[in-house]
Amino acid sequence: MITATGNNFGAYTIQLKDYQSDKMVVLNGRFELNPESEDYIAAKQLEKYVPDLSLPKSTIPSSSQPSYEDGTVIFVPPSSYSLLFEDGAI
Repeated sequence: MITATGNNFGAYTIQLKDYQSDKMVVLNGRFELNPESEDYIAAKQLEKYVPDLSLPKSTIPSSSQPSYEDGTVIFVPPSSYSLLFEDGAI
């Protein structure tokens, strides 16, 4: 289990179940947000900051899932441990 170190949209503590190896990281969890909060309204994109992961920061991220009902597509920018949510995915 990892705990996000912060976010830019005003959510409280976010914990995620994690599986990590040298080839992949799988994060699973749920959290609540308030779409009326000032932080959420001001955010151009939703970012969740996580502690160091087992993959190098230069890893090219990818994700796959059958539908948005089964999860949220996220992107990890190079040189960062921020998770960026795809527009409209939450």
